[in-house]
Amino acid sequence: MFQQYRLPIASIIYIAFCLLLFPAYRFIFDDDGIGYMMVARRLAEGDYHNAISSYWSPLHSWLVLPLIKSGMAEIAAFKISNFIIGVFILVQVHRLSNKTALSDLLKTVLLLVSIPIIIYYAIFEIAADILFCLLILVYTDLITSRDFYKRPLLNLLCGVAGAALYLTKAYGFPFFILHFTIIQIWHFIHSKDVERKKWMFRNLALGIGSLLLLSAPWIWILYNKFHVFTIGYTGKYNMNVYLYTRQLTTTELVTPPPYPDSPGNWEDPWFDPIQRTPGEYYFRPDILVKQIRLFLSNLIEAIFCFNRLSFLASAILFIMGIYWFYQRNKNIFLFFLTSAILPLGYLMVHIETRFIWAVGLLLLIGGSQLLQTLLNRLHIRGSKALLCWCIFFGSFLITPVNHLKDAAGENAELFQLADFAREKNIRGNYLVSDNAEYYFVPKLAFLTRSSTWLLTKPDMPWEDHLTAMRKHHINYYFYRYNNARELQAFMQGALYKAAYKVHDAGLYNLLVLEIK
Repeated sequence: MFQQYRLPIASIIYIAFCLLLFPAYRFIFDDDGIGYMMVARRLAEGDYHNAISSYWSPLHSWLVLPLIKSGMAEIAAFKISNFIIGVFILVQVHRLSNKTALSDLLKTVLLLVSIPIIIYYAIFEIAADILFCLLILVYTDLITSRDFYKRPLLNLLCGVAGAALYLTKAYGFPFFILHFTIIQIWHFIHSKDVERKKWMFRNLALGIGSLLLLSAPWIWILYNKFHVFTIGYTGKYNMNVYLYTRQLTTTELVTPPPYPDSPGNWEDPWFDPIQRTPGEYYFRPDILVKQIRLFLSNLIEAIFCFNRLSFLASAILFIMGIYWFYQRNKNIFLFFLTSAILPLGYLMVHIETRFIWAVGLLLLIGGSQLLQTLLNRLHIRGSKALLCWCIFFGSFLITPVNHLKDAAGENAELFQLADFAREKNIRGNYLVSDNAEYYFVPKLAFLTRSSTWLLTKPDMPWEDHLTAMRKHHINYYFYRYNNARELQAFMQGALYKAAYKVHDAGLYNLLVLEIK
């Protein structure tokens, strides 16, 4: 009975754990979350023009808009949406596992093992990557459907999925075009039907055509605001950060955030007063050498990313390729192809494990079929087989379980500081010194509806900081100290002495100076 109703039962277990664990992880607040939540906040408040971001794709923010409009806080709305998306990921794991030759018992175990993995995805960050993971699985479900190559509707739906991928993360646009083209060519080569050439061109027109049609309105909106034809600023920004050198475009000591009520410049990096150093271009020899070195270093990092998914992930990917070569299993090939291509573009610039979460679930499903086949061929039964399965499934659980253990209560101090700031009415324009990490200040600004200005020359004397603050009507200066000696030196400076009030919340070794 349990195996017959494994999806409803697994979904109930998943939802129960989400409700149980939510209080422990309700404070998790990543830097990227600021951008997505500001898009949603501006949409909810009717600030449609400033809700258009060059960097943060809008789909996840659109999806949570009804929750925010109903009065729910942005952070809670996104976290609830992540848990809901997790239910749909569970459904996709169930659907994809049913397309394998796994036994009913293993399909049930696989579904249960995926629960802590999906919970980890849901609580890891505010937005986007979990939705991107779901859409990759939906797309994989479509391309592994029976007679996919012959059915125009499925190819059209692939284009819809591709547009959703793009509207979730700009990377989805080039990924879909490359991946969809490769699978059409692959089907053309391996099909024996006389109409295969017609089907290939028809499918490419339907899939890529629907992608372009559905993406065009957003591309036009970006062009209309930023006056540049682009699918998004993400790729260019990351290339500038990781591949080129940059220089300031301002002589000001401090610069404002993108909009007067922005919590920080990360709301939309398009407006950063920084540009690529003139004269640097991609095909310049030294830049090409740097690109090769960056690719190789990212390739090494990608191996570590795969190992975080599972210490067997790289081996599973390799064996999937070998297995398809000898067995010509279509679904295993498509799992392999998606798992291999998804990280490919990231290798050019920057890769993180969260970018390839979908690969972890595809390797979990495909690897289960490989292991079952291997154990059957080697006639391994009983306790030895059980040990193999424990090692296999356990390898996918190490990172999620460790993260869930370590992340409980994370960022609670930030919300305590926000309560303190609201109590003391520490709202307005913020500026931070540069002697320590201040990752939490833009987040604090988001929670208090304040703005964080960018300090472009942190090595300038404190007197210059004070002059710039008064010039631009910046109310608060945040200073973190590492020891009593640093604190004493700061207290002797002009900035501290000019403070109207000094607030100490007893958190982060932080002083907040109120300046008039």
